[in-house]
Amino acid sequence: MAFVDVDETLTAYPWETTEKDLLSANLTNNAVKTLQNNGYMCTLITSRTAEMCMSNKQYILSQKNYGFIRPQPHVGINTQNKHFYIKPEEYFPSRILDLPIIISSSGAQISVLQKDGGYAIDHDFYPPDYPNASTWRKETMQYLSSLHVPFTYARIDSEDAYNKHETDIFPADYRIQLLFKSKEDMMLLQHIKKRADLFIINDSNPDKKIYTTYLAPKKGKTEAINHVLNHLRTLTKILVIGDSLPDFEAGIQIYPISDVSITLLLVGGSRLTTFLLEKEKNDFAGTDLTNFKKNMTSLKRAGYYLYTDHKTTNKRLIIIGDVASPQSIGPKCIVEILQDKRYHVSSTTLTY
Repeated sequence: MAFVDVDETLTAYPWETTEKDLLSANLTNNAVKTLQNNGYMCTLITSRTAEMCMSNKQYILSQKNYGFIRPQPHVGINTQNKHFYIKPEEYFPSRILDLPIIISSSGAQISVLQKDGGYAIDHDFYPPDYPNASTWRKETMQYLSSLHVPFTYARIDSEDAYNKHETDIFPADYRIQLLFKSKEDMMLLQHIKKRADLFIINDSNPDKKIYTTYLAPKKGKTEAINHVLNHLRTLTKILVIGDSLPDFEAGIQIYPISDVSITLLLVGGSRLTTFLLEKEKNDFAGTDLTNFKKNMTSLKRAGYYLYTDHKTTNKRLIIIGDVASPQSIGPKCIVEILQDKRYHVSSTTLTY
C-alpha cells in the first residue's frame, strides 16, 4: 500500500508554484499509474478535504448512499479571484480522484470507497460519544480565544469566506489551521501538548518564512495511517510518499507490522531536504530533528538511509529524492525512483 501526499508531492495549485513537474497532469497521472503498476494500492493522505478528492459522480453517490454532508469544493477560480464550483475531474489530474481510501484534512478524516459507489466516512476513527465536527470546532475555538497566543485563523476556516466564494473549501471537519508571523509566536502553542485531546501538526515551511499549524483531535497523518493498518493484515510493503514534516513523521512513526517493509520517500523539492542533510540545521520551525537524524544511517546508494528506532530496534528505509534522483521533483521523482531497480532491492532487504 502507498500512502501518498498530494500538494507539492503529486500536484499543486497553479497559483502556488511555477514548477512544471508539479503542474503537469500527465506527470501526476503517470506517478499514480506507476505506483499501481508496481502493485501498490494508492491511498491519498492529504491536507485537502475529502470532497476535493472525489469526482462529481462519487460525491453525489456519497451524499445519496452514505449521508455525506460537506458542501461542494469551489476549485475553480476566475479573473476576479473568486472561487466557483467546477467538477474536480475537469480541474485535477484524474488519477488522484476516487482512490479506494481518502485520508483527508491532514489526517483528521478517513473515507472509504464502497462497492456500490460513494464514500463512507470511517466513524470508528472517533469514539461513539465524540462531539460532532461543528461542536468540536466551536469548543476548540473557545479554548483558543482564552490563550495569549498571537495567531490568525486561515481563511479556509471561515464559513463566510466560503459562502462569498473567497475560498475553495468549507472549513474542514476536526481540523483548524492557525497562521503565525514567526517561529517564536508559534512556539507559544507548545503547552497545548499537555492536553490529551488536542494535537499540534506542524506544516510550516521555514525557508519560505511560512509558519502554520493544524490543530486536530488526532495525531495527524501518523494516527490515521495506523488506524488503516490496524484493519489491513495482509500487506507486504508500505510506502509513504510526501514532502513535509507530517509526511516525515508518519513515515518513521507508523507502527511496524510483522514481515512488512516500510519505506518513506521524500520527493525531490521537499522542504525537509536541507534540514535532514546539513549537520547543523536541526530546528525545523520549532521541531528539533536532532534525534531523528541520529537514527539515520547512510547506505551505499546515494540518498538512501536506514532509519533505526533505537528504542524498539524497528527499521525502515528513507529515500531523499533530491539526492537519489537529482533534479526531479514531485511526481517525476516518484516515477524515477520506482523505475530504479535498486529501490526494489533496498526496500525489501534494507541492505546492499
